[in-house]
Amino acid sequence: MITQINQPQISIKQTSEPDTINRNTFSDQPVEDLLKQILSDETHLNPSQIDMNAPLEKYGIDSIMVVKLTNRLEKIFGSLSKTLFFEYQTLSELKEYFISNYAHVLHKKFQPENNVKDKGVQEKSSQPKFSTRFIAPEAVQKISDNKDQDIAIIGISGRYPMSDDLFSFYDNLRSGKNCITEIPASRFDVSSLYHPDRTKEGSIYGKWGGFINDVDKFDALFFNISPREAEIIDPQERLILETVWHTFENAGYSKKSVGGRKVGVFIGVMYGEYQFLGMESTLAGNVVATSSSYASIANRVNHFFNLNGPSMAIDTMCSSSLTAIHLACESLKNGEIEMGIAGGVNLSIHLNKYITLSQGQFLSTDGLCKSFGTNGDGYVPGEGVGTVLLKPLAKAISDGDQIYAVIKGSAINHGGKTNGYSVPNPNAQADVISEALKKSDINPRTISYLEAHGTGTALGDPIEITGLIKSYQAYTTDKQYCAIGSVKSNIGHLESAAGIAALTKVVLQMQHKQLVPSLHSEELNSNINFADSPFVVQQQLQDWKPIKLSENGKEITYPLRAGISSFGAGGANAHVILEAFEPEAKSELYEYNTHHLIVISAKNADRLKAYCLLMADYLEKHPCDLADVAYTLQIGREPMDERLAIVVSKIDELPEIFRQYQQNSLNETIAFTGNAKNKQSTSELIIDEEDGKQFIDNLIQKRKLNKIGMFWVSGINIDWQLLYDTPPKRISLPTYPFEKKRYWISIPTSPK
Repeated sequence: MITQINQPQISIKQTSEPDTINRNTFSDQPVEDLLKQILSDETHLNPSQIDMNAPLEKYGIDSIMVVKLTNRLEKIFGSLSKTLFFEYQTLSELKEYFISNYAHVLHKKFQPENNVKDKGVQEKSSQPKFSTRFIAPEAVQKISDNKDQDIAIIGISGRYPMSDDLFSFYDNLRSGKNCITEIPASRFDVSSLYHPDRTKEGSIYGKWGGFINDVDKFDALFFNISPREAEIIDPQERLILETVWHTFENAGYSKKSVGGRKVGVFIGVMYGEYQFLGMESTLAGNVVATSSSYASIANRVNHFFNLNGPSMAIDTMCSSSLTAIHLACESLKNGEIEMGIAGGVNLSIHLNKYITLSQGQFLSTDGLCKSFGTNGDGYVPGEGVGTVLLKPLAKAISDGDQIYAVIKGSAINHGGKTNGYSVPNPNAQADVISEALKKSDINPRTISYLEAHGTGTALGDPIEITGLIKSYQAYTTDKQYCAIGSVKSNIGHLESAAGIAALTKVVLQMQHKQLVPSLHSEELNSNINFADSPFVVQQQLQDWKPIKLSENGKEITYPLRAGISSFGAGGANAHVILEAFEPEAKSELYEYNTHHLIVISAKNADRLKAYCLLMADYLEKHPCDLADVAYTLQIGREPMDERLAIVVSKIDELPEIFRQYQQNSLNETIAFTGNAKNKQSTSELIIDEEDGKQFIDNLIQKRKLNKIGMFWVSGINIDWQLLYDTPPKRISLPTYPFEKKRYWISIPTSPK
């Protein structure tokens, strides 16, 4: 039986007999002296110089010293949390922790004369499983029903290392593929600076990364951008434009259908390295200024699509894109926007990033992101771009949108002051997760997967697990019911795009009802006691089954639920809770042999042939309803100049017809082609006639699909909704195949 979410049962093992031994049985002073002496031994400061209330960072605490201090304390108290010095930031706080949780140990150590009379006291465990410092008081408050606050993900698109689309991305995840390579020579040359010794100054000790294809390519004319301007625009800006177009198409929305509406754009980004290439070009004699404006990455989307909602780039470092998703959700809940585009982008295009990360000792020495694995010593940078289209769930259902998943709640915060600028705060991480749980009205015992930040460091991962345990233990003491993993083990740390990559992985897992393996964790991090936590590292591909729990004598099956964490190096944290969406069973709308009109278009014949091949391949692998395919292509794609219209009654006829177009061998009785621009004068003549529009409407009313198709390829606009009494569904279909033409700043080989 699970505990009601508004009345969590907090169960933490007591460490002493409270009625017999407590803090009043001995003085605080010996404990203070003990802690001061241990810190003195490591820092070589006189104990009298150590202030119990001073931040530990004042004494030069670093990760190496943390390990040594913890080892010293474990000789006295037994096994301790390896994140203790991240949870407590002064010796005074540590003193209170030990007095509250290890009173019996301290009593034995400092009151030996009383040991004989205390032998009759039954000693319970002197090693608490978790720190008791954090108890979420807000968890006990009554949470109002917030189903009207649910946000639907209705469109999604992205490109990730070794994955040009989400189909290949999931194939790589499912097969457990490591998508990390050495830095391609086409990016930058690290050979002169590389040295495997991470302590060697002036060198780069990490030469690996996750890289996406064709970052130098762009379909400039598609977006009405001149070749010269395309060359100086940050490639991240170009990638976002193409990805947002694909996201709208994936949701079944054309550019025209979203233009002029209150649609917000929220994009996470943290590197603007393209400007460095511009400076190098200028110094070499080719004077040119390249643009790396973060704001422009979002603003250009609003400009091109004519979107009137907020437009902002968000930089919270590694939590940027998940924070962007949170802000989009809040804007939707506040009624500021109808829909929201949210996501992030990240590229590694200049040596400067690897120099910076080597200086800060952030990089992995062996090119692996060992999330929750042993010997993890840093992360591998990765590239990626991804966006989602968001809409309030109730509106998405009423609009007949395809719903990939539901965002139940999200939260953001900051860790405040810690023992170092880049040192995480597990208490703040616990707070942000607890806040997301509260907003979601979800008991974490019903969450069966956690997509962790999981950078793969010896202490970073234990700190994250500590925060998770602190937030979950306010609701349940059950163990190892929730799988945990990190996409970073596959594609590296995508930094500002890490959150959207993580969310995309979870959405795909929900779609396929599978949990994919988290890599490089065969031997688990010894600083994490997973057996005594709610979590078990997902190390193989398996079915993702819903959780079933007994509550009030009844078995309840919960939908698939997942938490997603993203933590910035500067302390900015974000957490999102996702739930699978189960649509109502679809009733048959049309007879199997009903004819439908399939329309598809592109900027030119070459792109249309490429598009037809994509459609043929997709339909051969993915069963679809013919009516849904027809409807989605009619209302969810922007009509372009080069056009193809096909009248068919069976879905399995389509792949062959699409291939026939590519081979110039169409059956012209059912397939019609044309260029709307070339036939514009003819189409305008028809429309300009007094009864022209009525004529087209009559064709639609009588479902004269062949004639409608012929008029459409000649450039006539069709009101497709008139074809349907009950509209079919928007579905996911292949998106536009952009032309890949190189636009990149040129750097002279020698100064002019």
